[in-house]
Amino acid sequence: MLFARDSAYVLQVHLRSAERLREMCWHNGGVFIKVGQHIGALDYLLPSEYVNTMKVLHQHAPESPISDIKQIVVADLGQSVEELFSSFDEQPIASASLAQVHRATRRSDGRIVAVKVQHPHIRVHSAVDMTTMKVNASAFAAKVKVEIEHTSYSISLWASPITEPLRHGTHFQRI
Repeated sequence: MLFARDSAYVLQVHLRSAERLREMCWHNGGVFIKVGQHIGALDYLLPSEYVNTMKVLHQHAPESPISDIKQIVVADLGQSVEELFSSFDEQPIASASLAQVHRATRRSDGRIVAVKVQHPHIRVHSAVDMTTMKVNASAFAAKVKVEIEHTSYSISLWASPITEPLRHGTHFQRI
């Protein structure tokens, strides 16, 4: 073997590759953030450099600008933020892979509510992104089998738990 599995060189390559993957997920957003989060949870399967690098996506996801959020509210609810809410915190209390949450006070009854707003372009891009990932996972699975405790698994087993919840997570409803 040219390099020992735990050699410093191999660890550096894993870390550099994991950082590049994290940046690609961050840049592409949405579904890619979700995949990065999933990778960050595969500590039983992947090198620690990948898991530790991708774990940060669980706590930190990109935030959409307030101007985009306001446009989405109008498009989805037919009224502006100012018409619907007497107050609307421009800084989200949370941001995740598919949406972010803002604290607001409803104009109609004065109740304080959490307003979950899907990031721009999630509906449009998520179908294409998931198809791309399925194709890539299938191509990868055709070449790679993973062995855990003397049992061989197809890598496609890990694609399904990501794409199925995402399919449902991109369809928001007004309650």
